[in-house]
Amino acid sequence: MRLRRVVDHARHGAFADRVCRLYRDRAEFARRSRESLAEGITTGQQVWCISPGAPNALPAELAGLSSREAASRDGGARVVSLGSAYPAGTAVDPESQVRVCAEATEAAVAAGYRGLRVAADRTALVATPEQLAAFVRYEHKVDRYMALRPFTAMCAYHHSVGEHASAVLATVHPADNTDATGFRFSDDPVTASALSGELDLANGELFGATPRTVDPVLEAGQIVIDATALEFIDHRNLPRPAEHAVRHDSELVLRGNRAGRARLRQALELHHVRVEPAA
Repeated sequence: MRLRRVVDHARHGAFADRVCRLYRDRAEFARRSRESLAEGITTGQQVWCISPGAPNALPAELAGLSSREAASRDGGARVVSLGSAYPAGTAVDPESQVRVCAEATEAAVAAGYRGLRVAADRTALVATPEQLAAFVRYEHKVDRYMALRPFTAMCAYHHSVGEHASAVLATVHPADNTDATGFRFSDDPVTASALSGELDLANGELFGATPRTVDPVLEAGQIVIDATALEFIDHRNLPRPAEHAVRHDSELVLRGNRAGRARLRQALELHHVRVEPAA
């Protein structure tokens, strides 16, 4: 079962989880990385710690992480420089980066591990608005791959990225340690996108920008969003994703449970929007 909640730790408890973690100093990043990666070693995953700088210059606190795994097999725990895992100084290409993660995961499985787990400091990858927008699209797209394959990640960002970037990044992760946004917009292998949490006027502006930023998958002329886990929605938020559908000359399909459909009933007055039961 994938996490879809606020967490105050770096453990995942399952494969295919992805946690967004805001940290304040290097010691916190190292501590949370050890926590996540040690769990990965216990569950038989190959683990990577990804951070800026040369591998031999990374935090000494991470030293010894691989000692338990090294007793049984080589290469179970790796320290990887950020520049070798992601393009440096430029915006990522979302599709290409998903392929990189997929190839690394499949290589780990082929080597006999139960999957791949990474703890990555990605602060430098969202330094500009262009980099942030591209990386948010990548985060959303990789969610679909992770829902189907054994790739697990702790995605860490220093608090210096700012409140806006922190909030945008948190929305596209199934779990985070801040609860700064109130809602999550994650990818889903069945319906393309899943919406959970609460949508009110306080986070309406952020929600309005989210579909435009992540550019959700368009299939058969539809943008499908599973709203089963949506606990509350102010109907005044609905025109925003509807406008995104109009720009793509497509239909927005919202799927939810009985209570959710009752709350979304007013959406039927919007063009390009249809509400239907969850599959």
